[in-house]
Amino acid sequence: MMTTCRSILLLAALLIFTQTICFSNELTSEERSDFAIELFQMSQSLDHLTQQLKAQQALDDENQKLQSAISYLSFRSRSIEMMQYDLRFKKERLSVIEKNIERIAEELDDYEDNGTTININNNAEITNGNRKKEDQLKIFRESHETLSSDIMRLENEIQVQKDELSSFEVYVQERLSLIK
Repeated sequence: MMTTCRSILLLAALLIFTQTICFSNELTSEERSDFAIELFQMSQSLDHLTQQLKAQQALDDENQKLQSAISYLSFRSRSIEMMQYDLRFKKERLSVIEKNIERIAEELDDYEDNGTTININNNAEITNGNRKKEDQLKIFRESHETLSSDIMRLENEIQVQKDELSSFEVYVQERLSLIK
């Protein structure tokens, strides 16, 4: 493309100068020398413009790549933010579950302490209440275990993503400093 532009510009310059030559029947050696110098200078200017166009196109390509990289950084950053939000939510749920486990464990202890002093007729009610509390405790402990492993997995994933993001950000910063 650059050679085509250069060729067109050279052709246009030659046409302009040849028309000047055609209109004047005789050129003196000084006019020919001036013409040759002007043609040489125009050729050098066209070469310089061609080089600048190539450099500008290379910069434009690099800028486009960097713009894509910056968009990717932004996307990854938002993704990490969403994972951190999810992590905070899961930690809050875990805290509530831990409180429920403590509460139910205390209630079970109370049932056991009260069970020895209460009449044998109420023993069936206490046993039934114990089973319900034990079932609840089992469910909460399973939820706690699941949530704890989810939190650990999410924390590891966030750290990996942050490390990747950091190394990619360093690359983009290096490329930006080269452009400036």
